[in-house]
Amino acid sequence: MQNLYFIADCGSPPQAGNNSVIRPYFGTTYLSTVTYVCKKFYETSESLVLVCQADRKWNRTLGPHCKGTKLISI
Repeated sequence: MQNLYFIADCGSPPQAGNNSVIRPYFGTTYLSTVTYVCKKFYETSESLVLVCQADRKWNRTLGPHCKGTKLISI
């Protein structure tokens, strides 16, 4: 009996959320990571890194949601 092994591939990562962008990434297989970046003057308390899991799904279904920062004028 032969064991068959499959490499978990998560496919394209979730689209970037509001006001964030995806940095270039080099893989979509198990343990690959995708990093998002908030646009200038935006921030988030969410994780900006997604990881491809063994179940062939990214650890989140949406990219991070970045909110505008409060600017203080002096």
